[in-house]
Amino acid sequence: AHSGLILPRDYEYSRDYGFGLKDVGYYFPINDHMDATVLGKIYLNGSFGVGAKIRYNKKYNYSGSFNLDFSNYITELPLDYRTTSQQAFKVTWSHTQAAKANPYHNLSGNVNIATNRFDKLNSFYSRDRLNNELHSNVNYRRNFPGKPYNLAMSFVHSQNIENNDITINFPNLDFKIRRIYPIKLLRASNPKKKWYDDISFKYDFSFANELKTKDTLLFSPTVLDLLKYDARHTISSDVSFRVLKYFNLRPQVDYNEYWHFKSLNKRFVDTLIVTNRDTSIDRITLDTTIRRD
Repeated sequence: AHSGLILPRDYEYSRDYGFGLKDVGYYFPINDHMDATVLGKIYLNGSFGVGAKIRYNKKYNYSGSFNLDFSNYITELPLDYRTTSQQAFKVTWSHTQAAKANPYHNLSGNVNIATNRFDKLNSFYSRDRLNNELHSNVNYRRNFPGKPYNLAMSFVHSQNIENNDITINFPNLDFKIRRIYPIKLLRASNPKKKWYDDISFKYDFSFANELKTKDTLLFSPTVLDLLKYDARHTISSDVSFRVLKYFNLRPQVDYNEYWHFKSLNKRFVDTLIVTNRDTSIDRITLDTTIRRD
């Protein structure tokens, strides 16, 4: 493929933004597995939009695409010479890894995040303008060959376009050590088996982080103060042995520990605080005169 200009097929007219050109840009291949397209639109009143799309595909390994869009619409106020500007972002990403690409790790998912009702401003399709929910889900799994542990990470996002509420859970991390027999491993050279050789050990560690805010505040400096994150450790150990030749005993010990990285301190103030209140009640005068015709 060769790089080159992308010309619009026709002009566009909007009652709010005037005449304009849409989907004018440039295409260029990056390498044998990746290409990029930059498209823009511009209107006579100064409104514009620009977007970049990158596609990649490596046969028998992975494929996907990444889109980054920005728009700035200028609207004139009715019966006024002043104008307002409305900016919106959108990020989409999809990635698929072939099932046989790598037996030890896998990455797949979809990301769809927008701000300031991007689709309602930029799309004429009813499915986009009527959609009030956006969701994202990305998962990564890693197995370690010859090791008894594995790792999993995830990114989850949900967004309500109408009220601008957005919830992001990232990073969510889960680290597990499968059941092992540590004493048996240490005594591997000793042929005599002891009852404590069957003492097992299992460990789970999980970390979760959650952010709830408005999509218009997503990239603000204060958004880090809204993060809520904690961690959990779970340790389990048990052993199985025979008593009196006929009875099997399996005692088990479980231990859970939670880490919370934020705290809330409250204290009691034993000083009487009196505030002025207006306790007056409006009086209503009733006419109790009996009228006779």
